[in-house]
Amino acid sequence: MIREYVRIGVPMCLQSATLCVGMFVITAVINSYGSETVAAFTIGSKVEQLATVSFSNLAFSFSVFAGQNFGARRYDRIKEGLRKGLMIVGSLALLSTLIIELFAPRLALIFMDEGNEIVLERAVAMIRIEAAMLFALGFIWTLNSCLRGIGAVRITLLSSIVELVCKIGLSLLLPIFLGYIGIWIAAPSGWVLGMIPSVIFLFWWAKAPEERSAGLMAGKKKK
Repeated sequence: MIREYVRIGVPMCLQSATLCVGMFVITAVINSYGSETVAAFTIGSKVEQLATVSFSNLAFSFSVFAGQNFGARRYDRIKEGLRKGLMIVGSLALLSTLIIELFAPRLALIFMDEGNEIVLERAVAMIRIEAAMLFALGFIWTLNSCLRGIGAVRITLLSSIVELVCKIGLSLLLPIFLGYIGIWIAAPSGWVLGMIPSVIFLFWWAKAPEERSAGLMAGKKKK
């Protein structure tokens, strides 16, 4: 039992650490563009938190649904639940996108102590760029929650590493051509590219779930 805890817990710990390291690096890049960009990033991050309220907990809770049905060997329910879960999360994300795109300046002003046109302009740019890709954030959260539920935590770690590498690489590369806008594009790009390992694994697993779940089943001994 302890061995199983370690098998699942260590990759999840590394996944969290990987994302934290990524934020440190991206924050360092943002700091190099001056106080206005730092303030814009802070404002944009707060608006992003508001935008994801509608679907974040729904996406994260899918691990419970997947884990219960995985233990019961109801793989058909996992596949059906994942399809419907992605539809619900995607719909809520698109609704959030619509609201954020329409009211981005007003939402940014909520978190500004004083009127600063440069900060407002950069914050609105970040908000609108990330809002356009909220569906990708919802999808990667839902897919990785499903993977954690079935015990495929190494794939979620790989997904996080891909997301981290893309965010860091693009946050360093894109600003050379696009300025601070390149930093805002880096995060959504990481969400999209980070989904690739998760999608590939889930397609592979879904083709023969009974056979391919044997190695993922907690506590299952090889015969």
